Amino acid sequence: MRRSLPACGNEVVLMLHGIALASVVTLHDLTGAARQVNSIHYLPFEAFITAALCYLVITVVLVGTLQLAERRWLRPFATRQ
Repeated sequence: MRRSLPACGNEVVLMLHGIALASVVTLHDLTGAARQVNSIHYLPFEAFITAALCYLVITVVLVGTLQLAERRWLRPFATRQ
């Protein structure tokens, strides 16, 4: 757990960002929803800025959760060295 948690956290964040890139091809996620709002209401800035803020919030919450997990599970190992 001590060695795998930081790498696992990085992979989770990269997968989150990869979902946004994959939406260009097939997936319908926040980027696809922003594109749809843009095509219906002609509001590109509002739609994509909202999508970007959603991704930012998701990433910050995910990174914060992983940092708390690292502090909790890696603290006993840091004091032993």
